[in-house]
Amino acid sequence: MNKKVLIADYDHSYRNLLSSTLKQMGFEVVVSSDPVESLTLAQYNGIDIAIVDCLKENDDTGFVLAYQLRKLYPLLPIILVSAISSTTGISFNSESERERKWLNADVYLNKDVSVEGVIKEVFRLLKLKK
Repeated sequence: MNKKVLIADYDHSYRNLLSSTLKQMGFEVVVSSDPVESLTLAQYNGIDIAIVDCLKENDDTGFVLAYQLRKLYPLLPIILVSAISSTTGISFNSESERERKWLNADVYLNKDVSVEGVIKEVFRLLKLKK
């Protein structure tokens, strides 16, 4: 398959589960829990898609990372997966073009989504068939 995925998430167990599942499906995966390292990995690994959590530093860290990725790679598919809605009470979605542009992400998923749900979006955004 040779598609490269960046997973930027502070949750070690979630990151490992998603990473190992994607690797079993033939994806190359790079992982990080740090936004600066994530940008570096994206730049040096030629990623095809990014899965970004809001990370732990600040409530907006993942949004800032998505913005930076979008600025560097305007066509890069970005999936924002986060529990920030449940912790802040602010709900986000990516249903309209305006919302996707504001989020700098193609898809926003609540963290309670299954790994299969995230992978479904990876395949959809990369226009791959299972």
